[in-house]
Amino acid sequence: MLLREAVVMFGLPFVLLIFINGLSFSLWFVLSTSVFYLLVVGYLISEISVKPPWYHHHPGAPKLTTEGLPHYWGASVTNPMVDFDIAFNDVTFPSSGYTLSAWHVPRPANGPRSDIGLVMVHGGGRDRRAWLRHVPMFHAHGYGQLLFDLREHGLSSGASRGFTYGIKERFDVVAAAAFMREKLGYRRIVVIGTSVGGAASLMAAAIDPSICAVVAENPITTCARLQDEHLVRLISGYFAHNRYNVVLFSIFRFICSNWLNFKVGNKPTKRCQAIQCIHSISPRPVLLMHGTNDEVVPVDHSQQLFHAAREPKELWICEGAFHCGLYNKEQARFEEVVTTFLRNL
Repeated sequence: MLLREAVVMFGLPFVLLIFINGLSFSLWFVLSTSVFYLLVVGYLISEISVKPPWYHHHPGAPKLTTEGLPHYWGASVTNPMVDFDIAFNDVTFPSSGYTLSAWHVPRPANGPRSDIGLVMVHGGGRDRRAWLRHVPMFHAHGYGQLLFDLREHGLSSGASRGFTYGIKERFDVVAAAAFMREKLGYRRIVVIGTSVGGAASLMAAAIDPSICAVVAENPITTCARLQDEHLVRLISGYFAHNRYNVVLFSIFRFICSNWLNFKVGNKPTKRCQAIQCIHSISPRPVLLMHGTNDEVVPVDHSQQLFHAAREPKELWICEGAFHCGLYNKEQARFEEVVTTFLRNL
């Protein structure tokens, strides 16, 4: 197995130390370097977690990146006017030291008009275009929309530090809701988020009672749990499942989880992550949605969030849908579920 081969590969040089410096020195050296490399590798894994391969932030860029766009966005990658002939305004607003960039799609001049404004929150590493393909649907139902880039994403300010799984992004959601209400004149604000944005939306509603409802698509329960699930899936098969390896791997997972919590500024005692605070959103309604074929955030994240939430709450499990792909899989059903939820507010 990989662990045995690694021990042999890296352990042979230390045999020389036994003859040169003695057994005691060699044991202490092996122990200290092992701890050091466990910490270093754990840190590197946490760095990848906050800056995954699809994270592309270019501070000061004049336009949104074309790097690594997901296939399920289709041709909706420019803006509402170019892609759908729907008018919009470029706007910016502040959020705790950041300047966030956004598109405001006003309510239609003709047809139905709602007093609800929708704050659309993208996932980690993406940008406002995550919700661009949904714009015509919400526009046709009379809703104004604010599609914005979270801090350290898109055209919003930042230094390419990655994302914090909602720990800090929740304040951007609160700022976006305040901007729609105070500057754009919407009476009621509903937040709609996907993935990390879904978790951030739930976390924002927990601290901002002015948000009147939340729609969260494939949200995460906690960042450490999600990272640990991917870690187990990716590398646990390389280790023999004996007692020594199980203990060593458990220690390594513990180190990775703590590094991630440190990097994103999460203290477990804060109890601010989605699974810990979703209950406090009640009596405002929550709609949770998830696809059964989600390989990024397993469907049981939404199921556990639904169990932890208080009424009123709804859960839609979309058979066969991939991560952030419920609209692609069941467009008509997506529209029915979400717009019915909004009409009932």
